[in-house]
Amino acid sequence: MLNLSLSLDSLGTFAAIIMGFGYVVYAYFLFQHRTRANATAWGLMCISASTFLVVEYIYGVPWNALKLGAVDAVIAFLIMGFAYSIGRMQHWSPHDKKLILWYLLLLAIYLIGDAVDRNSLVQNQFIPFLQIGIIIIYNITTIIEFIPIIRETWLKNEDELPYAWIIWTSSYLLYLYVRILEDVDVVNLVYPIVSILLHGSIAILTIGYVRKYLQEKSILLRKTEI
Repeated sequence: MLNLSLSLDSLGTFAAIIMGFGYVVYAYFLFQHRTRANATAWGLMCISASTFLVVEYIYGVPWNALKLGAVDAVIAFLIMGFAYSIGRMQHWSPHDKKLILWYLLLLAIYLIGDAVDRNSLVQNQFIPFLQIGIIIIYNITTIIEFIPIIRETWLKNEDELPYAWIIWTSSYLLYLYVRILEDVDVVNLVYPIVSILLHGSIAILTIGYVRKYLQEKSILLRKTEI
């Protein structure tokens, strides 16, 4: 049991390190003016990451599973501040107004449901359904966070690069593995799975732009040599 605990702790630490490295990579390309952060998406991510970390801590989630969330919550704010300071923030669009309202509404429902659950304000037979509902609602808010950046990347993928998103996808893959080893209920695996799909989708959407960029750079170099 001790060896398993140490193994889980090490894996949780490694997942957090990978997550942090992804932020370093993202910040580097912001500084190089190769990417721009979506204000709506990153703003909602900061709120979500902080909320998720606090709620999971209250629920008694082991530290090995909280490390990734702690890194995510703290550095997300730093990325936003850095992007604003160097003028690399893609400001929110009118399309995001309803999206933000839906996000705040669902987040409020999530927090109320969580409070009801933790204070045992419903009968025992309804608690499993309430807990599942809470997890589902939270994951819907996670999807909403990514709608602005996925939409902008789909329409014009010149503001994102795949490198950091590939790293973050890898981090969530390891996080999923940690949760599986902890033998949690299947519903608790929804969040890492959703995170893998969302981060991975942006990586896939931006790979084509990198290929195009490298091809254009290669052509330019050949012309220069001639």
